[in-house]
Amino acid sequence: MKHILILIGLVALGYFAYNSFNNSETVNQESTRSQIENQEGLEDLAAEIPEGQQGALVDINNQIQNALSSARDAVEKTQNRVNNVIEEGITDLGDTDVDVATDTQASAGPGLYKKYQDVTIASLDGDIVLDFYASWCPSCRRLESDINDSLNDIPSDLNIVVVDYDTETALKAKYGVTRQHTLVQVDNQGNTIKKWSGGNTLESVMAEII
Repeated sequence: MKHILILIGLVALGYFAYNSFNNSETVNQESTRSQIENQEGLEDLAAEIPEGQQGALVDINNQIQNALSSARDAVEKTQNRVNNVIEEGITDLGDTDVDVATDTQASAGPGLYKKYQDVTIASLDGDIVLDFYASWCPSCRRLESDINDSLNDIPSDLNIVVVDYDTETALKAKYGVTRQHTLVQVDNQGNTIKKWSGGNTLESVMAEII
């Protein structure tokens, strides 16, 4: 009975030693120290076991060693996979930052802010906004003043074209404009994309563009 209890104790020691390898390198080092102590304990216990039963003890010890080795390999592989994922994530984040910086630089001003008679819509690239402006309209003048103060902030891909509300009757009819301070986003073929009224700042115009 004493010998059986000793064997059970050795199996339990092996089981706990195996579980100790599942978390980190620090745990591995601690478990390695425990393994050495267990090995020394095995040598002491082996002297108490009859010679005919020492073969079973050797088999159990070998199984424990194999289990510990497998645990170390599993921990190492897991750590490698985690490191690879972290490195890939950092690389992707760096690429994203570069893309954002490039986009910001590409859209920096100055864009276009001119009267309708001074430009040709078909020759423009990027976003095009027709601003139906009347000199007697207070809100039209406020928008004009803010844009003139912010010319360097107009994105390079934005074209704001000022249309005289009082004289460009054909354009008003084409776009269904019935009141001053109406803005119409168009493509370079003159097709309507979006229409809205009001807005006293360059920022408000940019917020409406789709």
